[in-house]
This record gives sequence, C-alpha cells and structure tokens, in this order.
Amino acid sequence: MRYLIALLKPFSFQHTATRWAKWYPDFIKKWRNHAIFWLKQYEKPLHVIIYKDFTADVRNRLSDLMYFFGYTF
Repeated sequence: MRYLIALLKPFSFQHTATRWAKWYPDFIKKWRNHAIFWLKQYEKPLHVIIYKDFTADVRNRLSDLMYFFGYTF
C-alpha cells in the first residue's frame, strides 16, 4: 500500500490578499492594452458592449445592439 503525505503551508488570507493586490492591477492593464490593440486593428463595423452598462440598462443596450444589426422596432 502506498501513502501520500502532503505538507501544506498554513493558509494566510492576508498573504493571499497582498499577492492579489500586486498582481491584479498589472493584469488588468495588460488585458486592457491587448483589447485596445485588437479593437484598433479590426476594420469592420464593431459594436462594443460594456457589461456594467449593459446590466445597468438592459433594454436600451439591447435596443442599441438591434439597431447595430439593422433592426428597428
């Protein structure tokens, strides 16, 4: 019979929060720059939906999207 022994570091929320606080802003900056780069390269009509705006006003954002696709109502 084989046994597996794992030595785990004690979990520290403060340590995790500190690492997250250092990593997250840099990640968001890189992701934003990446998205902007590709949006600038795309030469066809484009309709960007921002989640926060969409959830705040679903009806009007869907109306905008339908207008973008050429539907009116």
